[in-house]
Amino acid sequence: MPVAVMGMRMNQVIRKYYDANALDASRACSASTLGLREKLTHKQALRVLRRNRVLVEAAPGCYYLDVDALYAMRRAQCIIVGVAFGLMLLWLLVPLLFSALWQVF
Repeated sequence: MPVAVMGMRMNQVIRKYYDANALDASRACSASTLGLREKLTHKQALRVLRRNRVLVEAAPGCYYLDVDALYAMRRAQCIIVGVAFGLMLLWLLVPLLFSALWQVF
């Protein structure tokens, strides 16, 4: 599944739990209560969010959104993207730098 589709599905799931104000164990609810369809992509998004502890199980089948874990997951994603971008930039600039230095000497 493309990364963009998975990110979109994860954002949909997060938005549903946030809009339902399921932010603590007393307000936990199930995915079917929130109207999340039984699509494979929603199931995968739920699995990823549970694995990253963004969705915490309060009762069997009922989850709530842990906002601190969500921020931590987003921060880690930004770091990964930043490092990947930096490595690509380095990969592009190092040959240019060496070719410029080679011409000087």
